[in-house]
Amino acid sequence: MACHNIMILSLLAVTFTLVIAFEPSPLQDFCVADPTSSARVNGLACLDSKLVQANHFFFSGLHVPGNTSNPLGSRVTPVTVGQLPGLNTLGISLARIDYASWGVIPPHTHPRATEILTVLQGKLFVGFVTSNPDNRLISKVLGTGDVFVFPVGLPHFQQNIGTGKAASLSTLSSQNPGVITIANAVFGSTPPIADDVLAKAFQALIGERKEIRRTRFQRRLYNHSKGEGAKMVSKDFTVDLNKPLVFQVGHLGEAYEEWVHQPIISKEGPRFFGSDILESTTRTVWWVIPLVWLPVVCWAVSMSVRMGLPLLQLAAAVAGGIFIWTFLEYTLHRFLFHIKTKSYWGNTIHYLLHGCHHKHPMDGLRLVFPPAAAAILCLPFWNLMKLLSPPSVAPTLFGGGLLGYVIYDVTHYYLHHGKPSKGITQNMKRYHMNHHFRIDDKGFGITSTFWDRVFGTLPPAKAAEKSR
Repeated sequence: MACHNIMILSLLAVTFTLVIAFEPSPLQDFCVADPTSSARVNGLACLDSKLVQANHFFFSGLHVPGNTSNPLGSRVTPVTVGQLPGLNTLGISLARIDYASWGVIPPHTHPRATEILTVLQGKLFVGFVTSNPDNRLISKVLGTGDVFVFPVGLPHFQQNIGTGKAASLSTLSSQNPGVITIANAVFGSTPPIADDVLAKAFQALIGERKEIRRTRFQRRLYNHSKGEGAKMVSKDFTVDLNKPLVFQVGHLGEAYEEWVHQPIISKEGPRFFGSDILESTTRTVWWVIPLVWLPVVCWAVSMSVRMGLPLLQLAAAVAGGIFIWTFLEYTLHRFLFHIKTKSYWGNTIHYLLHGCHHKHPMDGLRLVFPPAAAAILCLPFWNLMKLLSPPSVAPTLFGGGLLGYVIYDVTHYYLHHGKPSKGITQNMKRYHMNHHFRIDDKGFGITSTFWDRVFGTLPPAKAAEKSR
């Protein structure tokens, strides 16, 4: 019995000694990382303290905004142990994140760190998803000075929901937090995950594997880690964003429809043509529209006045012309601007008409319709008004329609580049941004939702709520 007690006491003594020997806190003032060491530890080996200098604890450059001219419209400037060796073993790091208008940090996780995000500038929509089985999205809109926490290991994202630039500062509870971008991990692994695995994981039918491959293609467009931001690839053709685009997009064939609805959020538009003369015809500043067309509106109305049209009928004709324009706005947008194409010239013409706007929605110089092109469309509209109305009414009806067009183009520009804070204009902006970034086959009205309601193309209520 005594021997048994002695053995137990000996075991306890050894265990107690091991427990005392374990110390989770650093046992020296610092452990500056030595990247040249071949030692393998949980972290990096310590540099000889005699060789440590102030620069090992110093990093400069977080005041400089990152370049957000990429498909995601965002840029991360990390300060981890790789950039600041003095962080080694201290369990902390940080990063500056810059966002272009509507720029996004896609869903990702930090496997080794909790993240505390502070908004330095702008307005961000942020959120994280809880673990199985709930998978609950916890999200919030943040303004300047607001703070939000992303718990360790949970997928999370950030998006700039303003029309201006935004910036945030993230502090992470690890000197090397790691990043796993969900889309890249699932759809861009090397070698790729088998299609049948993905099909079952996403509850897809065997016949839908083609869609999974196409989705993999979409996700790879945003794979920054491999430097693919400047090129977008289909099965048979690569679109080089550094070269004139117009005569490239036709080669995409059936892939064009997907490509054109993967927006690049940047105010810097692409080059369309190699020729400087042709290129200049594609760019129009917004104020040219009222400057050119409002005098034409006044001239048209004055023609009816000279013909003796009474004031009440004059006002009714202007209102009627605006109403006719809202119908044209809807039908052109839905049936012409969103026509499905796959031929070379079909893709090319569609890109010039409207595809470029969905691909580069923040390109302010290609948002309004060039006056020369609008003048060509005015001719059939003028003839239609003469056919539908008496000679004294036709000019004012035409002028009202043209006024409706001016209102449309200026409103459209404002919805992309203005900053409405509340009321009708804010709701209009949400509605139109929902069309661009969530449901592109709904919500065709710009100045009014009337025809969307009439023809059943109003976006679902839940989708509209998510865009807020």
